[in-house]
Amino acid sequence: MTSEKLMIELFGFSSPTYYKWSKHEKRKIFDLINYAFSNNELEEFLKTGKISKIENLLSKDPRKSSEQ
Repeated sequence: MTSEKLMIELFGFSSPTYYKWSKHEKRKIFDLINYAFSNNELEEFLKTGKISKIENLLSKDPRKSSEQ
């Protein structure tokens, strides 16, 4: 899936809105998402509601076991 299609799916807006926000207004949220997540991770999130890499990190967090 292309970055454009991923963002449209994530944000629930149209292609023209994506183009306006990313190209003309240069909204930083797109830079942040592209910095932090791969397209594969975003696709996984859209399909499952989770990202396995993050789930694995959370399961290894020693603070998590001490909070229970």
